Amino acid sequence: MNYQDPKSHAGIRAPAAVPRHVRKVVVIATVASVLILGGLFAFQSFRDGATRNRLAANRQGALTVSAEAVSATPLPQTLTGIGTLAAVHSVSLASDLGGTVTRIAFEAGKPVRKGDLLVQLDDSAEQADLLTFKAQQRLADTTLKRSKDLSTAGFAARAQLDQSQAQYDVAMAGIARSSSAIAKKAIRAPFDGTVGIRMVEVGQHLSPGEAAVTLTDNSELYVNFTLPEQTRPQLSEDQVVDVTVDAYPGQIFPSKLAVIDPQVDAGTRAIRIQAIARNTQGVLMPGMYANVSVKLPVAINSITVPETAVTYSLSGNSVFVATPGEGNADPKKPQLTAKRTAIKTGARIGNRVVVLEGLKSGDRVITTGTVKLVDGAGINVGTQEAPAAPPPLSRS
Repeated sequence: MNYQDPKSHAGIRAPAAVPRHVRKVVVIATVASVLILGGLFAFQSFRDGATRNRLAANRQGALTVSAEAVSATPLPQTLTGIGTLAAVHSVSLASDLGGTVTRIAFEAGKPVRKGDLLVQLDDSAEQADLLTFKAQQRLADTTLKRSKDLSTAGFAARAQLDQSQAQYDVAMAGIARSSSAIAKKAIRAPFDGTVGIRMVEVGQHLSPGEAAVTLTDNSELYVNFTLPEQTRPQLSEDQVVDVTVDAYPGQIFPSKLAVIDPQVDAGTRAIRIQAIARNTQGVLMPGMYANVSVKLPVAINSITVPETAVTYSLSGNSVFVATPGEGNADPKKPQLTAKRTAIKTGARIGNRVVVLEGLKSGDRVITTGTVKLVDGAGINVGTQEAPAAPPPLSRS
């Protein structure tokens, strides 16, 4: 007689055994989790310990830093922007009439005067027509004088006098037309300037309107730039504008604000502005990138600090101010402490930052060594000075 398991008989099966490779994966994952958690705990403990040690060191030993006493002083104000230089006078010279080039009377890249001949086209046909009309004019003039004398004496009809006058007028019109055609076949400089690279050769046929050479007057240049619409109340014509270009670093080209566009660009919310720069040295060229600084009235009681003193963060900007410490009566303890002070910054001028709020005259701002400082740390002010401001730019 066979024995049957009562659970099996009741329809309940015994649970299947867990495969060996699955148990192995579970064990490895468990060990790895323990190691990762242990590493994180160890790192956190190490970081907390380092922070405690640093704070303790700051309390026990003062750091040597540099400080600067700030004061409110008159400060030049400017509006800065970027722009492009453009020629006040620049044209591509061409002839209204076509023809063959017979002479090139300029040297590329050289200055020319207003009225100088630059390119001559073949005008032999027009010259011949001019001679013909001049001959007709002389004959018509003689005939007209004779008709006037006969008409006055009563020997010529009024119609004959009118016909002589018409012949004379036709001859004069022919002379004017031929002279105009001859003048148009001589391309001349419309103003003083410098010619560019020539685009034609002797013997080449020049079509009407085809450019032969460019002429540019670089004695004055437009400086086209933009400023935010909020600056409009501070702008006015004839304001002094300082222009610098990358090709000549450290050199200022004085300019004057000439035009303020009466409209604001709807896309950029900026105002288009045009200044005029005197190119006395002839070094500026159209198309150059320009840094523009519009001078404003001097601001009074403005505080600035070296840029190295400012700590920037998402929660706000701040500086460390040297304040009397708790160890004033104990020579073994720091005499000063670093106090983190929130500030509101303004424009940058060279390597300094304008402080709008947060500081007052007489505050000693820590300028170097701020990386190791924490709020309340003991400090000693050394003899090292803050970085000096850059030398002023030269003016052309």
